[in-house]
Amino acid sequence: MKNKWFIKCFFGCVILVTRMLLLAVMVLVLTIPGFAKMYEEPKSFSLKDKSLEQVQLKLLPKVDTERLLAEDRARGKDPQHPGPYRFAVAVDVAFTPENSGTWQTLADGRLWRLRIQSPGAKSLNLGITRFDMPDGAKLWIYDPGHKHVEGPYTSRNRSTLGSLWTPIIEGDEIVVEVFVPAGVPQPVVEIGKVNHGYRGFGVKSGKYGKEGICENDVICHKGDPWRDQILAVVLYHANGTYSCTGTLLNNTAKDFKPYILSANHCGVTGGPHGTDASVVVYWNFESATCGTHTGSLTNAVTQVGGAYFRAGSDVMHNDFVLFELKYPPKPSNVFYAGWDATGNTPSSTVGIHHPMADVKAISFSKRQPYTTAFRSDIHDPSGNAWRVVWFSGVTEEGSSGSCLFERKFKRCIGYLHGGCSSCETSCDPKYCAYTCCPPPCSPNSSDWYGRFSVSWYGDGMPSGQLKFWLDHGNTGILTLDGAYHP
Repeated sequence: MKNKWFIKCFFGCVILVTRMLLLAVMVLVLTIPGFAKMYEEPKSFSLKDKSLEQVQLKLLPKVDTERLLAEDRARGKDPQHPGPYRFAVAVDVAFTPENSGTWQTLADGRLWRLRIQSPGAKSLNLGITRFDMPDGAKLWIYDPGHKHVEGPYTSRNRSTLGSLWTPIIEGDEIVVEVFVPAGVPQPVVEIGKVNHGYRGFGVKSGKYGKEGICENDVICHKGDPWRDQILAVVLYHANGTYSCTGTLLNNTAKDFKPYILSANHCGVTGGPHGTDASVVVYWNFESATCGTHTGSLTNAVTQVGGAYFRAGSDVMHNDFVLFELKYPPKPSNVFYAGWDATGNTPSSTVGIHHPMADVKAISFSKRQPYTTAFRSDIHDPSGNAWRVVWFSGVTEEGSSGSCLFERKFKRCIGYLHGGCSSCETSCDPKYCAYTCCPPPCSPNSSDWYGRFSVSWYGDGMPSGQLKFWLDHGNTGILTLDGAYHP
């Protein structure tokens, strides 16, 4: 009897301690600047009258979706000038609490809300170009049905340019809410951009905005050997209108600075008018079930606050960009990937990416890649690109910037520039004319990746190379394994 009591008590204590630890971890996560889900309900959710009818609605002009899609198709025919996956178009506005929305006085402060509708939008996100919140003031964004809530955002979430760019909310209407406690000064909030999502960004939208059926969900068993590297791969958007894939990298100081490697043509730039302040990152956006190619952005961990541009090179000279997130990611669920700057040719490769800004996918090549120039099939030992032919899975729009990993040590050796790969392998000449495939037409299974080793030294300047940032101590190390933050 005593032993039974002891065992029962022991396991009860273990469960209690486990719950307390999980609670502590959750509290820690919720206090990390830059991260936001609904960690605290919007103030209005506790009101007796939850109706939004009394809140002012701003109706935006209709967007010509067919024209935008035609522009996207035209750009897709120009392989020499790759671009990021555009999923939204910006509508310029100037909404502030002084000229828009509805104020409400509460017992403990003031509440401001504004409804924004852009008819036909598949998603909406905001560029809050002036964001100056006094201590205690908080901002949320959500859909009218309260199914997707992001926030609260405070002064800690400002970018280096004093702005706040938000994650997307599915649907064509969004609610912005600000709570100001009693005795707190008026915040400065100016919504300068409403970004109308006209095709998918994690939103299932039929023919457009959905990854190909031949992609491999990372949750499948094929992804098991790559669980660490999968956690390093992120989906991100800049300026609220275009998206790419990036990879979190380790550095020789092993200080876990949040460096993200991606493609320069994705448009992340620095300076007073740069786009780095607008970067929004989505961690762990994956399918929950193998083969379904579906997932919910509400389950992803979003990170706002922008980034700092560190280095980059144009398309013809290597097409890479390295930026550092303003805030570190949550250390318990991300991996800082390793890399190889030797230029040695591996026997086979793997790509992990977000095709069509959709759930994370993994692609496999059984062949040895070979060095070449961008968009060339001619082997060139001095070429600045790897040419990869896929065996299982491919890449698509939105995959740009994703790392190419060699399979032996699972280190990054390149980043996606572009290519012909597609789940559609038809050799119909009409199809080839539509894609980037050069004649003669061949199955669409090849891509070109910028070589990590070429970008390592780059143009010799800190702003044009990886070495200065990833080996700032000048150790001379050319290979580095990935690691978890301790």
